[in-house]
Amino acid sequence: MARRLVDPMMPDLVNAAFEAGAAAAVLNHCRVLYRDKLVRGVSVVSTAFFAAWGFWNLWYYPHLGQPWSGALAVGVCGANLLWIVLMVWYRDRDTAARRRQDLLAHLVAEGVACCHCGGVLKRGQVYCFGCRRTVVAA
Repeated sequence: MARRLVDPMMPDLVNAAFEAGAAAAVLNHCRVLYRDKLVRGVSVVSTAFFAAWGFWNLWYYPHLGQPWSGALAVGVCGANLLWIVLMVWYRDRDTAARRRQDLLAHLVAEGVACCHCGGVLKRGQVYCFGCRRTVVAA
């Protein structure tokens, strides 16, 4: 009778270590995104694909008899979901801030907003009562 050289749980433990590493990497993405509060160069669609794959693994690993991989797949799914939520949150905030900034720049250029505080000015007004400064003529 031949002896098995590899423990049957070894592939599960190795895969679980990769799942733990994946969760740590995605949580690092979340940390950097939270710190910078800017979404650049990352697609929500790509991350959603990997999150879906993670949910598939929640069902798949137990059916393969890999309890450790299944348990750590929960961490990968949670980290991916957190990353998606942060991406959508900060992407929408950044877009709204850019729109406000563009609108204010347009109003200042047209001479209808103060170049210091963004306060509304009447046509020909050269003094802003909001910030109490003389407005630069457009």
